Amino acid sequence: MPGHACRAKTVTAMPGASAPGPVASRARTRIRALLAGAALIALAIPIGATGTAFAQQESAAPPAAEPAELRLRGAIAAQEEEAEPATPSPTRARTQASTRADTNTRTRAPVREPVSILPDLPPDPAEMANQPPAADVSEDDPFTPQGIRLGALRLFTDITQLVGYDSNPGRDRIAGTGDAFSRTQGTVRLESDWSRHEFSLDLRGGFDAFRRDSANDRPSGDANAALRLDATTDTRITIGARGELDSERPGGRDIADTITNRTAIIDYDGSIALDHEPGRVRLGLRGTVGRTEHASGRGADGRQISQRERDLTRYEIAARAGYEIAPGFIPFAEIALDRRRYDRAGSDGTRRSSTGLTGLAGARLELTRLLTGEISGGYQQRRYDAPGRRELTGFVADAALEWEITPITRVRVNGFSRLDETTRAGARATRTLGIGFDLEHALRHRLLARASYAHEIARFGGDGPIERTNRAGFGLDYTLNRHGVISLDYRWEGQRSTDPANGHDASLYLLGMRLRY
Repeated sequence: MPGHACRAKTVTAMPGASAPGPVASRARTRIRALLAGAALIALAIPIGATGTAFAQQESAAPPAAEPAELRLRGAIAAQEEEAEPATPSPTRARTQASTRADTNTRTRAPVREPVSILPDLPPDPAEMANQPPAADVSEDDPFTPQGIRLGALRLFTDITQLVGYDSNPGRDRIAGTGDAFSRTQGTVRLESDWSRHEFSLDLRGGFDAFRRDSANDRPSGDANAALRLDATTDTRITIGARGELDSERPGGRDIADTITNRTAIIDYDGSIALDHEPGRVRLGLRGTVGRTEHASGRGADGRQISQRERDLTRYEIAARAGYEIAPGFIPFAEIALDRRRYDRAGSDGTRRSSTGLTGLAGARLELTRLLTGEISGGYQQRRYDAPGRRELTGFVADAALEWEITPITRVRVNGFSRLDETTRAGARATRTLGIGFDLEHALRHRLLARASYAHEIARFGGDGPIERTNRAGFGLDYTLNRHGVISLDYRWEGQRSTDPANGHDASLYLLGMRLRY
């Protein structure tokens, strides 16, 4: 072209350099064209695609949907390192940090459990032998009754029929004639299934019928009801009622020597408790009113012998304060004031009504859910209304611990020290100290072994005797299914006393079946 020809003619060659030839000129022209095209492509990519995407991410939240194409994390990182410029822009740096944080969060999340479409296989007996015994109510346990649904309540029923043999039914000093007997027991339990508050009712009753001597027949029963009202998240009000029916054998600790038959004892009370737990502080206030009544006995000549002098009414109020030092460890202090008011004076004309003051200190324990319970100890002082009668003072304690040694072995330990009144001649009061344990071990998934032992010492003040009682037992429970259990038990009881007229040995053998729903 003419322009190019004129420009080529005005070019002045550098000294010492030769003019480029036509081949070199064409090569340089091609290199310039390639560089210009690469520059245009490099500018078009960030402006047209990357710049628009980054602008959208900066103005709005990233979409929740996963990308259409999934690649390995290592490949993505390698491509980012190759494509990133030496000094990225601030917008690009913030976007990359947010993307990496979201990726790390998803990567460290727990892995979902795999979905299984295989049918359930029957349990392996060898593996089930190491499982814990069926004790707690759980719908996953095939041996736990589910009860009957009654609206927002659930009803559980239980009936047990046993046959047995007692080597000494009357607990005589010299072993008497053994006798066979049958024991029938029934239970009805009602539990609420509410989202808030709680109600429970437990009714139990039983009767021992001896084949030869009906004088040894023994009724028993107890009832417990409790209603818990959740006033606030930190405050609960509990209203309770309790009743118990038992009988006392002739020659017992406090029964008159002239009574020759078993006499019934009825004990019942009502209580209301307020618990407030702000933070780690535990505050409690409880009030109780109770009553104990003794039925009249029958003498050797058939006449009725009243025991009204043993009937009394009880009033008690107690306050407790504790603090949760650590999870599962709550020390507390408690003080209680009670009043015992007897209906009549004793046979010797002495008034036995009294007022007691008890102070306790202890702790509630829950160590890794393997060792749970409560331990307390303190001092009690009791003053009598009768002038000149010495007050009763002494150490009192109570302990109840449960230790799960292994998933199939459980031990319960309990102990107590208390002061009781007595009507025995020559004795002012009774100081009783006791300790015992219960062991449960699952030999197989259906077979549960039980063992127990208890030792008790009763010291009658003044000229009263000292009695030592030992109780031991062993039993097996075989679970047939959810509704049936077969049981076998052996129990032994022995008592020794400094009074030659007291003391006995007895052995019991029991075999029965328990039906529950």
